[in-house]
Parts: sequence; C-alpha cells; structure tokens
Amino acid sequence: GRATRQRHSDSLPSGGAAGVNSSMSWVAGILVVGDEMLSGKVEDSNTSFLCKGLHEIGWTVRKVVFVPDDVAAIASEVAALSATCQAVISSGGVGPTLDDVTMEGIAAAFGVDLVRRPELEESLLRYFGDHATPAHLKMADAPGDDTTRLLPCWQDNGQPSPFPVVAVRNVFVLPGVPHLLRQKWAAVSAELQAAVQLAPFSNRVIRLAAEDEAAMAPLLDTLAAEWGGELAIGSYPVNAQRDGARLLVTLESKQPDRLDVALSRFEELLPSGVYLSAQKDVSSLSGHPFSNISRRNSFGALHAANSAKAWSLAPSQ
Repeated sequence: GRATRQRHSDSLPSGGAAGVNSSMSWVAGILVVGDEMLSGKVEDSNTSFLCKGLHEIGWTVRKVVFVPDDVAAIASEVAALSATCQAVISSGGVGPTLDDVTMEGIAAAFGVDLVRRPELEESLLRYFGDHATPAHLKMADAPGDDTTRLLPCWQDNGQPSPFPVVAVRNVFVLPGVPHLLRQKWAAVSAELQAAVQLAPFSNRVIRLAAEDEAAMAPLLDTLAAEWGGELAIGSYPVNAQRDGARLLVTLESKQPDRLDVALSRFEELLPSGVYLSAQKDVSSLSGHPFSNISRRNSFGALHAANSAKAWSLAPSQ
C-alpha cells in the first residue's frame, strides 16, 4: 500500500510525558516467541488481542515478529524492536521448562546477566509451597538491568497474582497462554497510559456497491494525496452482504472533526449509485454484522512521531 508522511502540529515535553494528551501515534512492536507458533501446532490468538488493545489506547503497532525458542534469535529481535519502537510487548517463553528462554534472550539483547529476583522467588515459594522445585524457581530469573521492574497484576478472582509482569527498559514480558496474557495485559496497558495519554483513534467505514476495487483506486489516491498522513485509508473487498455491499473503505484518524470532513470529500468523489452507508467507530471489521472480508488492501497509513525521548521508558538512542 501507499503511505504518506504524517504532519504533526503538537509535540511532547522533553521532561516526561505523563498527563499529556497527544494526537501523535506512538509505535509498539510485538514479539511472539515459540517453536509451536512457527510450526503451526498452536494457533496464535495473542497477536490480534494485543494489536486491538494497543490500538484502543492510541498506540500504533509497527511490527509483529515471530521467533523460535532460541536465545540468539530473541536477543536480535528484542534489540531491533526496542531501538525502533517506544514499547515492545513479548508473549511466550516464560515458563519453567528448557524451551522457555525469553528472559535469557532479553538479557542478552541488553548485554546484562540473568539474575534471581528475591521478591519473585519469595512469591513463587509462597505460591507453590512445599511443591516448589528448581524448575518453578526458574521463573524468578529476570534480566539484571537497572530498569527491570515488576508490575503487579491481578487474577480473575481479584486476588494479587503471584506472577507479576516483568518489564525491562521499554520491553514488557507476557506469558504465551492466552487467558494469562489477557489477565496481565491490564498492568501493561496501565503502565503505557501512565507514560503518555494518547488521543484515541476514530474511524468511518463506508459501504460501497462497487464490484471493481481497481475503479476506486484513483479516488483513494486522490483522498490520500489531499490529506497526507492525517488519514489512514483502507480498502476491503467483501461478499455475501445483505445490503449488496462489495467493498468497504475505512478512514481512520485521531482527529474526528477532520475525519468527517474527509468522509464528505470522499462521498463527493464517488460515482452515482455506489455509496450505500457509513458507520462510525467500528471496532472490528471481521466482527461487523455485515462483513465477510475476502482480502485486504491498504492505501494509506499513519506514521509515528519520533517522540521516544519524551517517555522515560523509551529506547535509548
């Protein structure tokens, strides 16, 4: 797809971002660890959950990387993502067995040793009691970086979890088990929102009776050229729609008032008889009551501001 550079009118203070409501897009990277993911033995559901969760709090996911249970591979990708994203979320590889090497990989990425955290060890000993084994206590090891911190989280019953989220610099380490990842996401989300309050995304979904997506391409190009990076534009062919729609066009921005102006402009560009309807702030196209999406084609994208220095947890330059 085509992309244009975003124009930014606001900036973040250099001394920290807490309390700032920014229309800028901060970017996150996601690292999925596990041989079972790459072999197809386990179907990944964590990535879509994390992408949606980050999007809901105003973040843009720049990249998702899948890696095997290999220390060197994890270290390489963590280092790369940490240097180019304001936040990195990893999932998987944090259990008690020999293939759980995510912590070791993150330590290697930052050039530090893996060390036993006394507070984690104490929590695990309380939880497992007399049944605690060296394998259980392996989960008390974390990168020995000065920025390593433990984020408290809660179980579904409202009780404190014996397994806090480990965060190192701008990397947040989550388990791969889906229900545990979802449980711990609240702690990461809260940390990100405490660091910077980003304006939410807003969107409009336009339903068109247009059978030829290529015929719409010049119109989308025109809209992208007129609005630049202020507007993300997507085009999605569909079929078997109750209202006869054959194409969904999405417009997304962090400026709702400008979004409505862009929608009006797009309607002006459309040929007669093509427009069916428009919906506001649709959270999921796949879950949309009308939608049966056959493929995706993106004509535009929002780009992130280089605002990492404003967040104390941001990657070093």
